[in-house]
Formats: sequence, C-alpha cells, structure tokens
Amino acid sequence: MSRWGKKKSYDNIHNYVERVEDVLLSESSWSTSDSDCSGCLHMSQADSLQTDPNYAVGLELATLSPTQTLDNSDAWNIHGNANYLRSAGSHCLLAGGLKTSADPTGGLSSRGLRCSPSLGGTDTLTGGGMLQQLALLAAGAQPWHHNICTAHGRRFAYAATLAIYVYEVEEGSSDWQLFSILANHRKTITCLDWHPTNEDLLASASLDQRVCVWSVSSQSVLCTISICRVPTVVAWCVGHRDLLSFSTQIGPVQLWSYANNSEPYQYFEDYGYSSPIITYRWHPTVPGRLVVGHDDGKITVYREDSGKSRYSAFPEGAEDNEDHSLVTLEWDTCSPDYILIAYRGGSLWLVDINTMMIITKYVMPISASVNTLAWLPDAPGMFVTGDSEKGILRVWTVSKPTPIENIVLKDTGFHVLCTTRALNAACPSSDKQNQMIERSSERKGIMIPNVCVLSLFKDGGVGLYHLRRKQWIFNREHGHTETIFDCSFKPEDSDLLATGSFDGSIKIWKIDTMEAVDTLPNRDTIIYSLSWAPADLNCIVAGTSGGEVFIWDVGKHKILQDIISHKDKKVFCVAWNHKDSRRIASAGESGYCYVHQVSGTLVHDYRHPGPVYGCDWRDADILATGCEDGKIRIFNVTKNRKEPVSELKAHLKKVFRVKWNPVYEDILCSGSDDSSVRIWSYSKAQCLTILVGHSDNVRGLAWCPEVPYLLISGSWDRTMRVWDC
Repeated sequence: MSRWGKKKSYDNIHNYVERVEDVLLSESSWSTSDSDCSGCLHMSQADSLQTDPNYAVGLELATLSPTQTLDNSDAWNIHGNANYLRSAGSHCLLAGGLKTSADPTGGLSSRGLRCSPSLGGTDTLTGGGMLQQLALLAAGAQPWHHNICTAHGRRFAYAATLAIYVYEVEEGSSDWQLFSILANHRKTITCLDWHPTNEDLLASASLDQRVCVWSVSSQSVLCTISICRVPTVVAWCVGHRDLLSFSTQIGPVQLWSYANNSEPYQYFEDYGYSSPIITYRWHPTVPGRLVVGHDDGKITVYREDSGKSRYSAFPEGAEDNEDHSLVTLEWDTCSPDYILIAYRGGSLWLVDINTMMIITKYVMPISASVNTLAWLPDAPGMFVTGDSEKGILRVWTVSKPTPIENIVLKDTGFHVLCTTRALNAACPSSDKQNQMIERSSERKGIMIPNVCVLSLFKDGGVGLYHLRRKQWIFNREHGHTETIFDCSFKPEDSDLLATGSFDGSIKIWKIDTMEAVDTLPNRDTIIYSLSWAPADLNCIVAGTSGGEVFIWDVGKHKILQDIISHKDKKVFCVAWNHKDSRRIASAGESGYCYVHQVSGTLVHDYRHPGPVYGCDWRDADILATGCEDGKIRIFNVTKNRKEPVSELKAHLKKVFRVKWNPVYEDILCSGSDDSSVRIWSYSKAQCLTILVGHSDNVRGLAWCPEVPYLLISGSWDRTMRVWDC
C-alpha cells in the first residue's frame, strides 16, 4: 500500500484545466522597495477530483503546454509573486496582489483562466477545470500620491500601489463592474491620466521612473519610456491626439509623442524651478495654456497664445500668517484666465492668472481644510471640495464665499476626487425618488447638476457619488492599500477570511459578498503573519515587523495581549495551537521560536542559528520550524529540553514555510529559497519526495483538507503549482 494509504476516488484530477482564460496576478515581497503587490486578493474554488493513472505528478497552471515544462507538469501562471496560500474546505486563497485579465469582450471572466496577451501565451490546456475564480477583491486606493484617479464616460480608474483598477458600467445598467486591471509598474504608481477623447488610452507613471501608455481594453502597455528621475505628473496635451506631457518634481515639463516613439523634449527652455512641482494642469479648452503649482505656493503660467510667454508669482492679496503650501489647483473650465487654488492652511482662492490677483477668498469652517477639489461639468461656476480630516463634500459657486451645501459622506478624510457626467441609467434609485430629491433641491434654490463625484478616501475606500440624487451609485469600503502578507480562514466558519497587510491593518472579509465585516485599524507596523484561535474563540494572533505579537479579540474589538519577547526584531510567522488553545508559537528575525501561553507567559524559547521564517503545530505538543540555515527542526514542547527531537537537513537555502499534513500526521512539507518543495516523514526523519518545478523562492504552501495528498505551492516565479504528493 502507498505510504499515503488508500486514495479515495475523486473526479478528473488528470483533466485539470479546461481552459486558460484569465490571468491571475499575484505580486508581493517582503519589502516595499521592490514589492509587486497592490494589496488585492483572489479567491478560487476547487471542483471535484478523481485519480487517474495518466495525470501529471506536478500540475502547474501556466501558459506553457505540458511538453514545455521541465517536470512534466501543466502550468498556471499567476504573473506575480505568490506570498501565502491558505485553504478552507473547497476554497483556496492566495495572498499578495492578485489581478485578473479581461476577456476579449472587455469583461472580467469569473470562470476558468486565460493567458496574458502581453506575455504571448496562447496555448490552452484541455480537460475538466479544477480551479475556478470566485471573486477578486480589488486593492484600496493608495493614500500617498494625489493624481491617481480619473474618469471618462462609462469608466473610471484609480491607482492602488502597483495596479490601476478600471471600472465600467454597461449602457442601460446601474451595476459598475471591474473591467480591467493594468499592472506593469514595478514600484508605486505616482500618477495617471485618461486621454480626453479616447477612452481606451490611459497614461501612468511610477517610482520605477517609467511613463506608460496603456490600452485599457487589452490591458497591455502600448508604449513606455524610462527617464532619469521619478515622474510625479502625467497629462495629455489638449488639442494633440498623441502628445503626452510629464514632469518630475524639479521639472521641466516634457512632451512626448508616444505614437512615434520619439524622444521627449522640453515644453519651454526652462532651467529648473526654485520650488518643487506639486502638480500642473493644461487648460481643458485653450491649447498650449499651462499652469504649474509649486510647493512654496507660487504658480507658473505658460501661454502659447501670446507668443510663448512664461511668468511665475505668488497670488497677491494673501495674509502673511497663512500656510501657503500648495495642495492642488484646477482651471475654471469656463474661463481661460481663472484658476482655483487650495493651500495646506485651509486657504481656497479663485485667482486671475493675468494679474495674479485673488478674485475671491472662500471661507472654510474653522479647523477644516481642502485636500482635493474639482469643477462640475455642465455647471458653469460650480465646484466641489473634499475635506482633509473628514469625508465632507462641499458644493460651492464662484459667486458665494461659503459653500451652498455640505454633505457628510464618511468619517475618514478625502484623499482625492474628480468629477464626471452622470449617465442616465447609472443610478439604481426609482424615478419617483429621484424626482422628489430634485424637487427638494429646486425648492432650496439650488440647481445641482447631473454629476457624479469619484471619491477616494484616506482609508483606501472608493466610491462614485451622484451629487444631484444624494446617493452612492458605487461604494466599496476600503480594501488593503499595501502588500498582503498573510491570510487565514476562520476554522469554524470558512466564509470568514482574515488578511494582514503592510498597511498595518487586519481585515476580516465575508467571502460570499467580499465585504469587510471588521477591521483592526493601522497599528503603525507591518502585519507579517496571523493565525485564528481554534474552536469558538473569536480571536486572532498576529506577528509584526516591530517584534510585537498581539492577540486581537475580534468580537470585543480590543487587544487582549501584547507579547514583546522578540523585542524589536521582525516576527515572520505565528501559529495558534488548535489542539491546545493555550499555546501560541511565534518565529522571527531574532533567531528564536517562542512558545507562549495566551496569558503572555513564556513557556519555551527555542534558539536557532539564524532567523526563523516558518513554524507550524502538528498537534498539542509537536512543533516544526524552518530556519535560515536550510534546516527543519521539530520540537516536543512537553519535554524539558531546548534541543529539537529531530533535525532535518532540508534545503540548500533557507526554509521559508513548513506545513503539517492535516490528515496524515506523519507528513510534513517545506518550501525554500532553493526553489524546491520537499515532503518529509517525521517518524523516519527522511525526505520522501522532492518536488522540482519552481524557478524562484517558494513562499506559499497549502494542503488540501479534502484531498490530503494534494498540495499547492506558490512562488516568486509567479506560478502556483498543484502537486500530487
């Protein structure tokens, strides 16, 4: 009999992938400097399986044909760095920035997998599909850079850390759907802009010092250029179909005819600015007219209509005691000469660029300040602002120094907003309700235009608010804004999933709706690992980059215990013992694996010769660890000894993850930076199988609880592999 015992009969394990239709992108790492994650999650579900003597031993889902893989396996290429895998029943989840390609018709497929045209993959794998996409949880909007949202007709887009998410509503529908995910930048996206006349063209720039022009529908980069500094603003030039501008903080503004793939050139022969550029705007109707806003509050104006002139000044009429650090500015769409400027100290001015005089000073409430603003289309002289500290949307007219309406949308402050014309069928409310709202506005003497406000909040939340009807037509509460390092299903409820992120928060998601049902706010540290308590204990233990291990009572929404044995050293892995709920293991950079009681009492401290990256409980007493030296150590916590009861010379490089099989207690798997996955017998202290196929660091490991010999591994080679062990 096989060492695994007699296998049960499952359906179609050899007919593994019916079609490769969607590409799943998972990109994350242990540092933000080269992190490839924008903080989104992908959920998949396994169909029924059946053994067959002809199926491949290692199944890797990718764009290669079966004969192209070195290990005789089929492949699923996720085009990103798989960081962590978890399973619960028939669900499997991969954490670390998963993204999906749109199908040829422009929608996102939730069934099957498709190759990425940008990588040239076109082969399909025949047979019954085993993994199907259930849902994609998009990352939240990043909170760092301002020029990261834009809208065009039936579409709007915003930037997370490393991906741009594009949503679309079909004509006659009110349901906004994720249409496209644009992911090619290797570092944080700094800005984006939609082409004014072509809804398929979108430009972006990033800390990777590249400017990209995208085809939104095909999710491909049409053209890219690298520059010597980080571009902070990109903007299409009005009146020129293929001309794109960009600038770094120190300038100058450069023009690039991307269609000709020509070299960029300076807009003016400038020799730099005395203060960094915060933003700039081309006039939407006057070609060649440009205004640049600087950190010191000055604005620089360029005019081609008067013989290519440039002048720079601070608006006259300001008070000396005000904070004049510029936040943002926008042209008045109905005037060639007026701009609206917001400053850090709360000042909001309408300025005439010809005289550099302040025309109107708008009055904000005490302690309130503007973080973002936009003019309303089809409403001359009307604009909106978003408060910095609270999600208050204020509606203004140029003729009145105080807002005509204040709308509280959220407790969290605005990060950035933009406006777009509302589509007739884009709101789910009834016609009768809409008419009542509109009549109410008319009675107040306010004629609010038919406009939607795309709102990005500081907590990562994204929403589309119908200004006239006073309601959200799209509203998604905050997702993670940074790399997701760990995820874990609740043991007693596989519909609840916890995620921990570089953004310092833990979120709990309801899988059937993919909505956040609870959040532990930012703890000013990185959440590297988390683990649910067993049984009905509604608690989570987490390990952080600051060396802290803490227990969060989800139900009471409070921290029950802080454990600081690791001091200031990173905690890479935590594991709550599910056979003895009093014990928690934590492993980290200090070279120790600690075992604590939930009360915080230290039970054992197991010293290793280097950082410990993984730990996992087999039962109440047996604990396995994976170390920098490439060894697996197994400890019995009931024995009064600090030496391991077994030591396995496991890998050529560090062991990053160890996982006990949930059914066969003698079986342990390990993943390493030597790119291999190994299967071990604890009782024999020997390696049973070496699974070779990955070409980079192995990070995620998950046994299937329903098919105990099925193992899924995720790697920085951007693939997930499914193995019959």
